[in-house]
Amino acid sequence: MDMVALLRHYIRAKRTGDWYLHLATMKEMLPHFATTDHNNYTKSLRNFLQDMNNLKEKNPSIYKSFEDGQHVVRRNDRFWSGISLDQVIEQDLMRALKTSGILPQISLFRIAVAIFKYSGGVT
Repeated sequence: MDMVALLRHYIRAKRTGDWYLHLATMKEMLPHFATTDHNNYTKSLRNFLQDMNNLKEKNPSIYKSFEDGQHVVRRNDRFWSGISLDQVIEQDLMRALKTSGILPQISLFRIAVAIFKYSGGVT
């Protein structure tokens, strides 16, 4: 499968909440990460796929909720509206910064520090 088709499948899996397509697409991405020397992504993705392969036996209720599309966030009832949790957190944080009037007054570095602290990053 070419990379464009792979990315289309990944976006489709996220937007529709299709757990099986998500796992299959992530599995197909693994060799691309490895061949492009993205070692941290390769290692993390391999561990993620192993954990998800064992999830049905280890925690059937979470597995069932993921099957039902609850691994993505939906802000409305539209079919194509699923987005990743990390994207939701980023959108909400940026919206809060913009509406509070803080965003124009601070630098991008300060925004990065605020995101790091807000996300519970390790210091």
